[in-house]
Amino acid sequence: MTTSILRKSWAFLFSAAVSLPVWAGLFGSSHDEGIAAYQRGDYEAAANNLMDAATHDDPEAYFYLGQLYRQGLGGLARNEDNAFRLIKAAATENYSPAEMALADWYKTGGGRIHANANMRVLWLQKAAHQNVVAAQLQLAQIYQQGDGVLADPDLSRHWYQLAAEQGSGEAQRALGALPAPVPSQVATSLNPADNTSSN
Repeated sequence: MTTSILRKSWAFLFSAAVSLPVWAGLFGSSHDEGIAAYQRGDYEAAANNLMDAATHDDPEAYFYLGQLYRQGLGGLARNEDNAFRLIKAAATENYSPAEMALADWYKTGGGRIHANANMRVLWLQKAAHQNVVAAQLQLAQIYQQGDGVLADPDLSRHWYQLAAEQGSGEAQRALGALPAPVPSQVATSLNPADNTSSN
């Protein structure tokens, strides 16, 4: 498939991205070949296969195709708007690497997306609730330091505890260094972005 054909497929791809159904699993050889090609650095083959897989509403294909657009690889022009829409489509389907990518994007900003601490926390929470240790650690540190949100020792301890229970040595060390908790009702969930509209 040439780059011109990829461009012609783009309108169809985004019509699927706007209203994704529930992910039913992997979608055959185009998915597997696209991921394998991406991982070995054959980005043109990755783009061809991932474009095909993405038309079958494959969140992992959306994510990797978004990465290609973000970096301008595989014969695709660098386009952060396209990259963001694809990665967000994958994150909306609870694909945790995409949730982590969005959290990082909202940490630094880029393209039309401005840094936004609330949106960063929102996507980290979604990944953390899927037991992604890196997300739990980031949330613990955010609430420990008050990084863009109000510092909250209880929430910091909560997320460190969850990461520690999964075997994170970093979280276990951090818990050992925290001061003894003050008796209080520990919040187990907080969504500071409830009233923040997403891009």
